[in-house]
Amino acid sequence: MVESDEETVAAVAAFIDAFYDPDAAEQTTSESVNSEVSSSPIDSHEDVERALEKRKRNHKGPNDAREHQRQELQNLREEEKALRAKLMLLVMNKLSRSSQKGNMRDDRALVAMWKDITTRQRRRRRIVEAENTRLRERVQEQRRVIENLQLMLASQLVETSNPKDPLYSPAWKAICANDDPGNRTRVLAELASQLREQYNATDAWVKESRRLGDHSSPYVVSRMTVVSATQVAVETVNSRRVPFNYRVAGDLHWAKGNNYVCQVMDYFNEQVVVDSNETVLTAKAFSDEGDPDSSRGIRLRTYAASQKFVDKDRVAIVNASRSESVHVRHKSLPDLTVEERYWMVFYASETNPDDACYVLSASRVILDLESRLADVPHAVGDLFEYFSSRSHLYMDLGLESLEDWILGEANS
Repeated sequence: MVESDEETVAAVAAFIDAFYDPDAAEQTTSESVNSEVSSSPIDSHEDVERALEKRKRNHKGPNDAREHQRQELQNLREEEKALRAKLMLLVMNKLSRSSQKGNMRDDRALVAMWKDITTRQRRRRRIVEAENTRLRERVQEQRRVIENLQLMLASQLVETSNPKDPLYSPAWKAICANDDPGNRTRVLAELASQLREQYNATDAWVKESRRLGDHSSPYVVSRMTVVSATQVAVETVNSRRVPFNYRVAGDLHWAKGNNYVCQVMDYFNEQVVVDSNETVLTAKAFSDEGDPDSSRGIRLRTYAASQKFVDKDRVAIVNASRSESVHVRHKSLPDLTVEERYWMVFYASETNPDDACYVLSASRVILDLESRLADVPHAVGDLFEYFSSRSHLYMDLGLESLEDWILGEANS
């Protein structure tokens, strides 16, 4: 125990002596520094830069943090601009592809329309060829009969030179012999004055056709509506799409359809100009007695005024008619008045205004019912069937003729 205390006292004394010896302290410090330097040498320039960067990071202040935030915000703004430009490019590409798809669909629709026309033309040609073959086979055996008939007709014409004789005209025109010119002029003037107002109603029919009809296929409808206690209306709508320019189709229908083909039913025809528009005044005779199996014994004598209106994107032909006499099942109905209104509209297609158009046929026939109609209760049903079927039949015949005229002009 004594030896341990003595060793402790000696160590403390040696430490005190060394503390107060400046040479020894300096030597000790130098050795410590040399030892530290030798133990941690700086090997390269990169190590120096890393050390400086570490020191800078350790001494960053609040200003450096704000600068870093501003830099990040600027980077985000630049990235947002780049993304917005990329989005705009994608939207433009989408619109371009949508437009291309729409054009492709419309091109397919045009091809389908031309295919339908080709099919109809081929079918009609086969029918005509079959009929021609049948007629050629019978020509030889009928030649002698024809010669005999010609002799008989020549003798009858000599005997019936009076134009008012029923043998001089077809039977369905015979009822027109007692036409009153004064009454005809008055009625035609009234009808012509109503054409402008009738044309103003064209938009309503076009809107109905666009709203209810799918123009990839025909839109055909017939209906009967009650107008008043004594009046009913027969309405028809028939809409098609054809691969023709609306102006070409409308002008051809007016020139060759309305003013040429329909004249076969006229016993009076006069062309005038009313309000700077071409107008045709006619007196017509209709009959359904061509087919005895389906005939209802209907005969009509009517006065009609037709007019063509040309606008920027459509051609409209309107017709107003009023009955002069009505026969149903071969019985006269003097107290029945028939007011007819017809529209034939050719308007441009939205997607192909130069190469395709819509054709709309609409009609509204007012039957003014009187007490005498009770004597023939079936008259309303017969007249409904007659006017609705006649309107759709004229539409079909008009389009077939239009195809023939346009294709004929293209081949000539």
